[in-house]
Amino acid sequence: PFQRICRYVLLLKELMKQTPANWPDCDGLNTAIESIDVVVRRANETQRVMDNLTKIEQIQAKLDTQLDLKRAVKFIAEGDVKEIDHGHSQKRHFFLFNSLLVIVKPGRGGKWINKKSIPVERCIVWNVNDSD
Repeated sequence: PFQRICRYVLLLKELMKQTPANWPDCDGLNTAIESIDVVVRRANETQRVMDNLTKIEQIQAKLDTQLDLKRAVKFIAEGDVKEIDHGHSQKRHFFLFNSLLVIVKPGRGGKWINKKSIPVERCIVWNVNDSD
């Protein structure tokens, strides 16, 4: 159903290309294009917000602690990293949010054990060549 609305914009734009400028319905056609375009943009933004919330809920469900939802508002990225602490290297996984970096290690039953939750403004990251 929503995909159909997106097609309406394309259909109306194509119709506009084929319509003479002095045609009586040109203004109405332009208004329809603008109105549907606004609806599509709002729907796309709502879908992005919902996808983000779903991702945060999925991460939260696997964590052994509660996320700081004041800082973890927008999910940005996740991946595997090596944490080097006092000369020892540990494999870790990270979740980057708009204002929070969460570093975890695998736990039992597919859960993640939260090792560190760091406000982004306190992070310093170096790209270190992997010699392993």
